[in-house]
Amino acid sequence: MPLVALVVVYDWWRRKGARRQVFWAAVVMNGIILPPAAWWMARSWRLNQDLFYFNPVVEGHRIIQNPFYDYQFWPHMIDFYQSVWGGLFVTWWAHFGWVDTPLPPWVYHLLRVLTGLAIAGLVWKLGRGWRKRPSFPQWQAGQRMAPLGVWLFLALTLLVPVLLLQLYDLTFWWEYGNGRGLQGRYWLGTVVPMLTFFVLGLLFWLPKRWQPAAHWSLRVGMVLFNFVSLLGYILPRYYL
Repeated sequence: MPLVALVVVYDWWRRKGARRQVFWAAVVMNGIILPPAAWWMARSWRLNQDLFYFNPVVEGHRIIQNPFYDYQFWPHMIDFYQSVWGGLFVTWWAHFGWVDTPLPPWVYHLLRVLTGLAIAGLVWKLGRGWRKRPSFPQWQAGQRMAPLGVWLFLALTLLVPVLLLQLYDLTFWWEYGNGRGLQGRYWLGTVVPMLTFFVLGLLFWLPKRWQPAAHWSLRVGMVLFNFVSLLGYILPRYYL
């Protein structure tokens, strides 16, 4: 949300002749987002006396005055991101229910291979592209790749929620003596930047003439992946 607000403020500042349109667009966006969020928080408070649906007593947790396991920041960070590649990676892509409805193992192996290729493609392409020092006008004209500032902003939209969740898990260790058991759904706010990096990293390996067709194939593949997961695994598990 802070990064989205920053984009709105920048757009309002840059578009001096159309600031009213930017303002009302922001009002409409908040009018769509805030009412369901307010309803959910009110319901959470009514059920658990907590705005974010967590009550230590209801959840069976006990605040520890002197935690038996004094988890330090750096060891926790190493352990947390090691667990991402296993648990959070799987649940972010497709591990449904309360982590009780997985897909076949080969699906996760394939996704790990594609993710590795995407990361390598991003590193390779960005390393080559920054040597040419692209500018905003060249990028807007479609002549060069996006400048460094654009990539950094997109990366921040991904990294900020991830870092906040790591700190959230660490404070949970300090207060209750155990981890929060985070699932991939906690990272839903990173779907847009993650999939953008994922698609771009894979496309960078292909010649430009093949990229439009590959881009369509990836988008169709993502839609089919959702339908197969829904019809082949979620519905039979819970409703059939």
